[in-house]
Amino acid sequence: MCNPGDTLLVDSWFGSVKAAIAVAVLGVHLMAVVKTGHAGFPKVELQTLMADMPGGVWAVLKSDPANTGGVPLLAIGYKYNTKKVLFFITTVGAGSTAPGKPYIAAFPESYGNQCTRRVARPVIITTCFDNSPKVREIPPHLDFKLKPLLSCESTYVNCSV
Repeated sequence: MCNPGDTLLVDSWFGSVKAAIAVAVLGVHLMAVVKTGHAGFPKVELQTLMADMPGGVWAVLKSDPANTGGVPLLAIGYKYNTKKVLFFITTVGAGSTAPGKPYIAAFPESYGNQCTRRVARPVIITTCFDNSPKVREIPPHLDFKLKPLLSCESTYVNCSV
């Protein structure tokens, strides 16, 4: 059960402007991943804006409350590598877009040894990943052995923080 002022983290099934407005009317904040195009979500604009940006950056667009039922919303694009942009919809107040705990990216170097690099991400995205039940930190010596065995359809699940 959510109380006014709580933040609800939800998966892409609920990730839409319409859901964010409906939850905000109840006094609850929403943080959701957006995977497909939804009316009112500026996915194309964020993709265009971030096309040539490097990994470890994010862009935040704030809605005009007059166009979103009086509810101020944030559309966040997060680029964790040079190609992929993840999209999020949040109510204003769901969390901070200031720099947060970095993501530790693991990758093999040319000789097959595992390397890591820290990828910047905002506090609000860190909160989502940290509260997801999916495995986030795999011991380096098991990383390449375990990743192919892990499967999870959704990055986020319904939970409140």
